Amino acid sequence: MSEPELPFAINSVCWRHPLRLLSSATAALWQITEIATEKKAEKIVLGLPKNMDGSEGFRAEACRQLAELISERINLPIDFEDERLTTVSAHNALNATNTRGKKRKAVVDAVSAVIILEDYLRKTKNQK
Repeated sequence: MSEPELPFAINSVCWRHPLRLLSSATAALWQITEIATEKKAEKIVLGLPKNMDGSEGFRAEACRQLAELISERINLPIDFEDERLTTVSAHNALNATNTRGKKRKAVVDAVSAVIILEDYLRKTKNQK
């Protein structure tokens, strides 16, 4: 069984966009730390795949383990953002732009990553 692709987005003061899809947790570990260093990131935000009832299952545990490995490589705070229903929101956004077929499959995870980051930024802005 292969590892799922992990959507990855990066935020800057003026822009948000999906940077790339990472093909495995190992790729995520190396590439996130490399990009965070290169972009002089101040924080890393990971989508946390919770169950619909809010509980955390094996995917959330794997995400938390990845965060621990990242924190061993780079000294940055890591926050988590609930990613429930972000794929549904991504499909809705793609419906609005009439994105279909292979192109849709190629971008749905990237759009989900942007939604996760936007949700996080909105939440943290409202907490200030």
